[in-house]
Amino acid sequence: MDTRIRNYLDDRFREMDARLAEALGDGYAALDPGKKTALHGIVSGVIDDVVALVRKGKAVHERVVQQIVMTAMDAIVGVDTEDRIFFWNRGAELLFGYEQKEVLGREFGFLGPEGPEYLEEVAMLRRKTLEDGFVRNHLGKRRAKDGRTLAVNLSRTLIRGEDGETLGTIVIFHDVTEVELLERQVLQSEKLALLGQIAAGIAHEIGTPLNIISGIAECLLLDRDAEHPEREDLEIVIGQTDRIAKLIRELLAFARPQPLRKDAVALDAEVRRAVALLHGRLHQQGVEVRTAFVPDLPLLSADRNQLQQVLLNLLVNAADALSTLSTDLPRAITISTFLDGQAATRAVVLRFADNGPGIPPEIAHTVFEPFVTTKDVGAGTGLGLAVCKRIVEEHGGTIVLDDTVPGAAFIVRFPVPSEG
Repeated sequence: MDTRIRNYLDDRFREMDARLAEALGDGYAALDPGKKTALHGIVSGVIDDVVALVRKGKAVHERVVQQIVMTAMDAIVGVDTEDRIFFWNRGAELLFGYEQKEVLGREFGFLGPEGPEYLEEVAMLRRKTLEDGFVRNHLGKRRAKDGRTLAVNLSRTLIRGEDGETLGTIVIFHDVTEVELLERQVLQSEKLALLGQIAAGIAHEIGTPLNIISGIAECLLLDRDAEHPEREDLEIVIGQTDRIAKLIRELLAFARPQPLRKDAVALDAEVRRAVALLHGRLHQQGVEVRTAFVPDLPLLSADRNQLQQVLLNLLVNAADALSTLSTDLPRAITISTFLDGQAATRAVVLRFADNGPGIPPEIAHTVFEPFVTTKDVGAGTGLGLAVCKRIVEEHGGTIVLDDTVPGAAFIVRFPVPSEG
């Protein structure tokens, strides 16, 4: 650019020199050579000043652009023709958690989750960028340094030199994780609203005839002794009507949550209470419950009945999973508590773990969704963990599956209420 400006000004200077010579005629030719040199020096100095100003303005402009790109909140990543990172701005550091020095020179694909689907996606994006020169608003998953999976909207643009040679690509990532979560929550709310209507209709239409069937079966059972051939059939009828009634109750509990009635609650005492309530069932299934409670844990502000529902669901799920083990293997549930965080971020943490077969990897990320279950058909509704998640979140806490250990382990966090 500077060379073009200087050449242009030099041409203008020669034009002015020719016009001056034409206007002065013989007088210009008679000018002292020193004066001509001085005149040329003055004009040349003006040219140098103009070029210097242009260079200064260009340098300032480039620094401003560079600062804008470096400090942009969206992640901007430069990738060379070999798919290695050569540029990494502040937005990329904040989004992915890697400092610039950690990623420069690394292969661009390391940001993605493992698996053939991601490799196919990377190949498609590269091919489309080379063919069309850009890719816009592609939704995908990427992985942060701390292991979190991020939902991103990315655009990728080809960089070419002045001679048309491909220099690399610029990739811009926009984090849409929270937007995607909000969309899922809205969709979940719509599902719950529909489920509530269905559950209410089921309870109304089926509840009364179901009670009649169960009542008649129980009355008939009273007249049959232990050896009567109809007794087993009647017990089956009563058991199946109880199962249907339980399903209706779970649907109503999930779709129509009750308002919280909070009290000061000791979590370890509630765990002992839940274990005592299921003592007979656990003993029958050969399940041992081990506890490790930290003394003097802060009290929680919680609805005792709903908290019991969470504990009972976790206990029943663990016991049912352990029942699939061979009888000669130990069956154990370990329940532990501890205090995490400081000051305003303190939380009481409850860990439920068993040494059973664990959660299959293909459904591990969906275990808290309605109607997802590992139990056989007819043995479970798939609503237990969904109810647990809703109740825990209504208390301001979180529940997650820890799939990094053998068996199944659930981590439940309850916030500690501030003093007063």
